[in-house]
Amino acid sequence: MESRSNFVVGSMILISILLILFGVFYLKQYKFNKQSQKIFVVFNNVSTLTLGDPVMIAGVRKGKVKNIDLNQLPSGKINGVLVELEVDEDVKLSRDSRIIVQNIGLMGERMVGVELGESEEIITAKDTIQGRFDSGIAEVMGGLGLLLNDVKGLVIHVQGLIHGTIGQEDFVKSFNEITTRINTITISLDKLVHGNEQRINEIIQSLHTSSRDIQNILNHNRNKINPMVDQFDEAAKKIQVILKQVQELTGLLNETIGQARSGEGTVGKFLQDDSLYHKLRSISGVADTLLQEIRQKGIRVNVDLF
Repeated sequence: MESRSNFVVGSMILISILLILFGVFYLKQYKFNKQSQKIFVVFNNVSTLTLGDPVMIAGVRKGKVKNIDLNQLPSGKINGVLVELEVDEDVKLSRDSRIIVQNIGLMGERMVGVELGESEEIITAKDTIQGRFDSGIAEVMGGLGLLLNDVKGLVIHVQGLIHGTIGQEDFVKSFNEITTRINTITISLDKLVHGNEQRINEIIQSLHTSSRDIQNILNHNRNKINPMVDQFDEAAKKIQVILKQVQELTGLLNETIGQARSGEGTVGKFLQDDSLYHKLRSISGVADTLLQEIRQKGIRVNVDLF
């Protein structure tokens, strides 16, 4: 009887262990005799990603995270985080697929999501793919903490500014004086306006009347004004032509004067030749003597006729 009871208890314990193992395997989605392949991905950050986290391809679980380690280059420099993914062998991922570390829970749980691409080239175990990281609740909370620190610093700065300006008695006194002066000026302007309201209205009416009269004059003489404007335009064009001609003439005169000074040209030779000057002076003297003789003695003409 006792041995039978022991057998029953042992059987129950064995069944319980088997059920627990089955539940663990079921929850972890273990597959026996299932071939897998390795895919290596480098991320700038993986946050709370841990070993065993699922790999979801287009929303379907097809693997898990096998290993996580720093990606160390041959030079010794650390270049991101190298993650080894264990994916079902029948899954073929194109090279342009996007591999992303994504948030799936409120407590910071992570998974690796794969968005399928369209390339014909397939990723192999020899390839290392560059992945992306999506910020989750943990990063948002961390950023919120930094933001709160910045806000706290800003509040402290504003408090110091207030205590250094508004909180001082001199500032309050100066502010009250400025307010009093503004009120005084406002009252004076108000009295000035009310005391001269009629004159101001007359000035405004006069300006309105003058503006209307000028508009009427322009409307009645528009046909005369337009030709005058055209004439002024033509006159301006003619003046430009005349100015251009004057500039050309001035240039010619400057050139002629330059040639005369340097002895070039007819005028230059005439001005620079001393012998010609003396000859002209001599001829002028002879002509003057001849004129004096004609005035005194007259002109004698001898005419022989055959």
